[in-house]
Amino acid sequence: MKLLRLAVSALCGGNEMAALWMKFPDEVLLSHEFTAKTREALEEVFSNSSPDSAWRQALTLLGMQAPQGEKPMIAWHKNKPYFNWSSYTSIISEGSITLGKSEGGTYTQAFRYRFKCIFGLLKIQWKVARFMAHPPKEIDRLVESIALGLALQVMIIRLGSDQHKMADWLASSDKAPEKYHGIIKQIQAIQVRRTEISDVWYERFALSGVLEENIEALPEYFWDDEKPQSALEPEVFDQNAGKWKGKSVCAGFITGVAIVADKGFDLKQIKAIKEEKNAPLVLVFRSARPETTELFEYASAVLFSNGGILSHACTVAREMGIPCVTALGAGFFKVVKEVVEKEQGYCWLQVDAGEATVERF
Repeated sequence: MKLLRLAVSALCGGNEMAALWMKFPDEVLLSHEFTAKTREALEEVFSNSSPDSAWRQALTLLGMQAPQGEKPMIAWHKNKPYFNWSSYTSIISEGSITLGKSEGGTYTQAFRYRFKCIFGLLKIQWKVARFMAHPPKEIDRLVESIALGLALQVMIIRLGSDQHKMADWLASSDKAPEKYHGIIKQIQAIQVRRTEISDVWYERFALSGVLEENIEALPEYFWDDEKPQSALEPEVFDQNAGKWKGKSVCAGFITGVAIVADKGFDLKQIKAIKEEKNAPLVLVFRSARPETTELFEYASAVLFSNGGILSHACTVAREMGIPCVTALGAGFFKVVKEVVEKEQGYCWLQVDAGEATVERF
């Protein structure tokens, strides 16, 4: 009943609408330049019709049912994948939750007050809890990665109306109410495991190199009946004065020398500036890509202009306890890079990662 109260308090009324397409959650794939072959491969992975697809296997593992006679799980915009979030939400909630469009064009969630739906939601929660407590000893890593993604969303549902506070609680778990401590720990455990096996996506799609592209300009989501619009810049409270706000990943307060670790960055430069300035190093990256973690051992703080709080790099930063802020925006990266170039390789930044603010010092 506690779960039911959480769900009911979280969800507001709304009519079921056309499919809501959400930007694909794996940012590694978003940064990949898809060909006709790899597009087809991704669609096969998330096929509803093929009983042998990794997607269908993951659903079966968690006792979930693939939708019948519905739209595919993958759609494309600017050669980037989007996920059928309407269908996904219904699957992980056993039909208890549906999505509808709000007046502002965003989306609302509606809970179905039926015993069958409530029972189904509780069954899904139990299946996920069992999967987390006793994972199969032998399982295809791609299937496991998808199953963990499903489990993650089920855990987020349990946060009810407080879902929007998840980023703050992940960044600093002591901020979370006691009733959510177990859920936050499970979310963190899921992400750690997903990060450990994330290379399976590289292997499946033969990913190599880094595609320099403004991924944050992609819309976060769009409806079937709407033409996708470019994403808005993240909130900037005083960019002209050198102050930015992003999303907190791991709390901490640092004032240090900032280095832009862009493509082709020379590791020797980090060591030289660290020795010369004898100050904490703040590493600034364009995107929260997995390969950025190779430099984390040198950092007192890490900043990303683009990337989700549950991305591979952000998960590693959180596990290492490095103060970290993400989603600071393309404007942040552009300004800091220009300043760094003028200052011969570095500048000073003050980072309050708990509040997700960055300021030129």
